[in-house]
Order: sequence, then structure tokens, then C-alpha cells
Amino acid sequence: KTKTEIEHIKWIGSKLSKENIEYLKTLPTKCVLNFKDCNMQFSHFLFKGRDEFANLAYLIERGFSPTIIENNNCNYVFYGHDHLPNQRSVKNINFICTGSSGCTINSKTFYNLITYDKYYVKVERKNIEYDRETFVQKIKSSDYPNREHYMHSIFNIS
Repeated sequence: KTKTEIEHIKWIGSKLSKENIEYLKTLPTKCVLNFKDCNMQFSHFLFKGRDEFANLAYLIERGFSPTIIENNNCNYVFYGHDHLPNQRSVKNINFICTGSSGCTINSKTFYNLITYDKYYVKVERKNIEYDRETFVQKIKSSDYPNREHYMHSIFNIS
């Protein structure tokens, strides 16, 4: 990890209370739901091993390797972390990266709506507006590490 990434992780950790941390430790790393004959997995990352995450660099280098297929073996696999949304099917598994609804460059963000019936699964990206000005004021007044860089590169704030 880079110095900036380490600073970011430490800063996030400093904002969590002991209760927050204890609660987060109780949560599963992934959730699998079954709708009749359709299994859906939800997780922050893809899994390259039983408990190992596959990040974007891993996917770029190795693609959807056999270990990713094996460790994410559901009909639909929804994951995040990577900021750009995308969808692809590999060996009858629908991999759907939801993108980052928290890192937008204007007053619009989104959520993903999953509709399921006995014949199909439909995933729709729904756009919504939020109070961008309040967000801009909060980030400008925060002690977020490397704030100016992130404001410009991720949120398009000058």
C-alpha cells in the first residue's frame, strides 16, 4: 500500500468508535441469498480465495480466473469497491460491479434495483439527486488526508 492509502485507512479508523468496530466485526464478509433456483451473492469485494479479496489490479492482471469463479459461484455476484460500474458474464455467472454511489462528480448518485420473478432477474441502475452543496461544505471543512487531491480527482470539486 502507498503512504496515501495507509493515511486514508488510518483516518477512516480514527472516525470509528469502539462500538462501530465491534459491530463491523460481527458482519459477514459476504451474504448469499437464494430466490427459488437463483443464488445471489453480495459483498464489498470479489473473492479470489476463501477469505482473500480480489482487487482491481488482480482482475486486470488475471481476469476472472478459475479461483474467482470457484469462490464466487452463484448465479449473480454483486460487488463494489471498484468505482466504475460494469457487468459481465463468465461461465454462467453474472458478475455485477455496482460502482461507487458515494464518489460522484455532480448532485446525482444512484442505487441498483434488483427485480426478480420466476423467469428472470433484472438489474436497473436508478439515479437520484442529493444535497451536493452540503457534501461539498463538509468535505472542505474536514481533516480528510490528501483532501485537495481527492476533492478534485474523485468528486470534481475545485
